Amino acid sequence: DFYSLTKLNHFDLSSNQLVGTISTLITQLSKLRVLNLRSNNFVGQTIGTLDYSVWTDLQVFDISENQFTGTIPTRLGILPSLITLDLSNNNFYGSIPAALSSLNVSYFQCNYNFLDVIDCTT
Repeated sequence: DFYSLTKLNHFDLSSNQLVGTISTLITQLSKLRVLNLRSNNFVGQTIGTLDYSVWTDLQVFDISENQFTGTIPTRLGILPSLITLDLSNNNFYGSIPAALSSLNVSYFQCNYNFLDVIDCTT
């Protein structure tokens, strides 16, 4: 299976009409710099249960145009190399976590969800 490709640094499954949930095994791909799951039919709250601490080199995280639900994971704020974060066109609700303000991203998109306000507490 592709989870054994531990040296993989660019993983793009965009625009494939894939369905279902994302396995937490995806974090075995710890060398990722780009993870693009854009424009599929992924569902569920798995995004909130991932161990983001393994992705120290991740620069692009694009899960837009899916059906992910739940709140935006606060743990996204620990991605030290992240430049692009696209969470748009999903079913996220609640607030944008204040922890994301620690990111050094140059592109952040979260439109077309069900978000309230930016959480300004720490």
